[in-house]
Amino acid sequence: MAMTFMRAIVRAAGWLTVLPMLYLIEPFYRIRIGTMYTQRIGHLAENAETFIRKMRMEGFPPRTGYFFFGHNPANRQLYKMWLRTRTYPVRFIDSRLGTWLAFTLRPALSKTRFWEACKETGVEYRAFDDTPPVLYFTDEEEERGRRELEKMGIGRDDWFVAFHARDNAFLSAWRPELKDHWARPVNQGRNVDVRTMLKAADYIASKGGFAIRVGAQVEEPLPPGLHPKIIDYASSFRNEFMDIYIAARSRFFISSLSGIDSIALAFNVPLVTTNHSPYNFARYNRRTVMLPRLLKDPETGQQIPFWSAQSRGYFVGWERVSSNHETWGMFNQVPSSEDDILDAVKDMIDQFEGRPPISEAKEIQDAYGEMYLSHKPDHTRAGRISARFALKYRDLIVP
Repeated sequence: MAMTFMRAIVRAAGWLTVLPMLYLIEPFYRIRIGTMYTQRIGHLAENAETFIRKMRMEGFPPRTGYFFFGHNPANRQLYKMWLRTRTYPVRFIDSRLGTWLAFTLRPALSKTRFWEACKETGVEYRAFDDTPPVLYFTDEEEERGRRELEKMGIGRDDWFVAFHARDNAFLSAWRPELKDHWARPVNQGRNVDVRTMLKAADYIASKGGFAIRVGAQVEEPLPPGLHPKIIDYASSFRNEFMDIYIAARSRFFISSLSGIDSIALAFNVPLVTTNHSPYNFARYNRRTVMLPRLLKDPETGQQIPFWSAQSRGYFVGWERVSSNHETWGMFNQVPSSEDDILDAVKDMIDQFEGRPPISEAKEIQDAYGEMYLSHKPDHTRAGRISARFALKYRDLIVP
């Protein structure tokens, strides 16, 4: 009750003092206020990255300053990297009081020109294609990262790939009071079995690379007896600094649509994005390889072609990347199989070794883009479905 009363007082004071002051200053210097999205690592990595990249591409307006307040971050290393960023005229400010004031005044400020949401929509393809990363490591941090890798047996001339499988562990520990929310099908449906990635990890090891399983918290360690170049970093070596360094320095990142893959994207690291949904959106980075989830009828178990699902309204017209769409429950989304994940990794390694997909696969990739992604004009600057997936499931993609 006391806190509610205090917020009401601050909001009233904001209307009477802060807003008039901002309007008075506006002709001389435009101030924009917002908050950092610090509680989830994906938003902490991607929201500010997207905002600054777009501004760099479009040009910052003159006589305008942006001030974003944050506190209590999901990852302290990533947060520190934002606080030291000097991209004029953007400033990230660590302040518990400033964050509280910004949230308290948001109902009033968000109705004015003075509030800057600093959000991303998942379709800023040009910004991620045309501009370099904002975040960076210092020389000391680069040296620390290499030393930490050496502790895991990864030499300075070795290459590695991070892989991550979303499960219940992190969210259940982060906000246990929301266990009913995490148990909803729309959330459970995004979880995957890390064992489906082990064939791909073994293939990476066979090619001379290291496969590093990452994650802030995981339900189970990897099973014993794996190739020695498959490393369960999440269970044995994990720390907040290396969460960022490994994702940023991976040759590519095998993801399962969880927040940690946003770190890789922020550093222009391409993804093998498994279990991709919704299927009518692409991920950032032209080299990204996508594996859409296959669809089945929940009553009959019959496989549903993408073109049939689209004709029945599945995700049609959805203009923002989210699984919270009214048509989400129309079909069962089938997790990516271990063989399809392996094929997608082979596609990615083909890219790195300069082998383009065969013409038939490229035609199906282009058809997928035209049929399911073209509602966003810049989709050609984003990821493409796996070439091997395209050939294998051509009848589900093209009528």
